[in-house]
Amino acid sequence: KDKNLIFVVVGNGQLKQDLINKCMKLELDNIKFYNPVLKNEVPLVMQSMHILFNANHFKELYSYGTSPIKIPEYIQSKKPIINVTNSFSLLDELDCWETIRKYDPSEVIKSIYKLKNLKPDEKKAIGEKAKLLLEKKYNYNYLSNSLLMFIESTKK
Repeated sequence: KDKNLIFVVVGNGQLKQDLINKCMKLELDNIKFYNPVLKNEVPLVMQSMHILFNANHFKELYSYGTSPIKIPEYIQSKKPIINVTNSFSLLDELDCWETIRKYDPSEVIKSIYKLKNLKPDEKKAIGEKAKLLLEKKYNYNYLSNSLLMFIESTKK
């Protein structure tokens, strides 16, 4: 209902046409749909957004874990992120942004306004901290050393 909020959906997910139809039926003109962009254009698109959003289906299978590739890309952008999931979220591990654990649009709206109302320097600090932690903890050296230590511990 807030016409000051514009939602941008980029891509060709399997539910895209259903979402377009639903928006037309509900006369929602602040939701814009765009075709997919090339991989090298993704950072440009993310930089033009104020908040990035990712959600997965709430299926029991996903409660055991998912690995959404978009989340690390989102973190690299240093932009505020909302992740709606019933499984592990990298945002929790890095202690940043918003993870919503139930499929509830009102919770998403609360998170949107919470992030929207952060001061620019707060957003910048959180984004930089999250990116730094991601790069420290999820780089090939760290991951390969962790794997080697695990393998060595199983030999005992």
